[in-house]
Amino acid sequence: FWVGDARNEALVDYYTSGDYRLSKRCLKLVAASLRRSDLPESQVPSGWQDILTAWSLLWLLACREYYLYSGDRQTLLEIYPAIRETLNAFLGEYLNADDLLEIEAWNMLDWAGMDTPRQGIVTHQNAWLVKALREVSALAQQLGVETKDEDSATFLFFADKIKAALNKHLWSEDDGAFSDCRHVDGKLSATISQQTNTVVYLCGCAEGDRRDKLAEYVRQAPEAWVQIGSPFMMFFSLEALVQQGQFSRILSLIRDNWGLMLDRGATTCWEMFPGYEQDRWTRSHCHAWSAAPGYFLPAYQLGVRPLKPGFAEVLIRPEPVDLTWCQGLVPTPHGEIAVDWSWEDAFSISVTLPRPLPCVIQLPAGIEGAQVETGEGRWEMGAGERLTFRSDSCTQIKLAAQIAKDDHEVEEE
Repeated sequence: FWVGDARNEALVDYYTSGDYRLSKRCLKLVAASLRRSDLPESQVPSGWQDILTAWSLLWLLACREYYLYSGDRQTLLEIYPAIRETLNAFLGEYLNADDLLEIEAWNMLDWAGMDTPRQGIVTHQNAWLVKALREVSALAQQLGVETKDEDSATFLFFADKIKAALNKHLWSEDDGAFSDCRHVDGKLSATISQQTNTVVYLCGCAEGDRRDKLAEYVRQAPEAWVQIGSPFMMFFSLEALVQQGQFSRILSLIRDNWGLMLDRGATTCWEMFPGYEQDRWTRSHCHAWSAAPGYFLPAYQLGVRPLKPGFAEVLIRPEPVDLTWCQGLVPTPHGEIAVDWSWEDAFSISVTLPRPLPCVIQLPAGIEGAQVETGEGRWEMGAGERLTFRSDSCTQIKLAAQIAKDDHEVEEE
């Protein structure tokens, strides 16, 4: 299996099957690849020894996400030495004098005309490294590993250094954006891509005016830039849009891009969007990395997400946008969570938990006069001024509320 692909695929799988055995097996296979390589390999098991830098870093993100969804602490404790070894290898062997990640490897991210050479400093790799350092820092504390304080301090220290270096050396003043790379001759690439700037935004590597500019580029990049070429890369764009509360935009992108596949008779997800391949729609008509709606629709439109590892505490926060109803099941280690909400003359939501679990239900914006029809708990005002219901011991909850405004579409946060 391809390691970077598997990070996105795992998130889809957690919502569509809830069987964590495949992800567990994959994470362990990646850790085992360190027996012959100082960094996780691009696809394992394989006779081909290859490093695809972003794939190594995405494995680190996948490790923490596996723990969040499965709650499987034992597996993470088993592979944590490999996680720690991977980051120490990046920091000890591949940071140059400017505190930037510089590695000779396969540095691609998307099937598109990006400038990501095998040699040089590739911008998106540095952003992924910053995010990986932060995620593993938090994971070490969550797991309570023996080296948690040392690791957390070290990884956060280098995350800040690399972020500062990225902003100092890889920003193009002329373009008002991050360049794809700095070549071995020290010159910034003339290529500016939506992909690079989206990843820098997603990984929290820009602040102030720069972050505001990148937020715009995530939503709509200038026509002259390299545009997103695959559903794999769009997964990260959708994650960045989640950070902005741009759920209307997310739903529109899903309708347009996956609707295009359906309109052409697809029963599986394409590897690429039309355009990069000149003589065919896509490289592959069945590609697991392209199944993003299987994650984003249940996680955000249905609204089910874990607040604590293994769904020990559950968040239900639907984003209706222009939908009038949504219903579905989300598998968890405890069993299925069923959610059914409707949004027409009034708003109502029913939640069925597999057993009594702490549950936080955040109603959409524009709700007033809410009441509890089934279940016990308490009301409070939650994030984004959303009316929030918190229950600690129910399996059945049903809430009803009035809509404060005529327009059902939720305003972007």
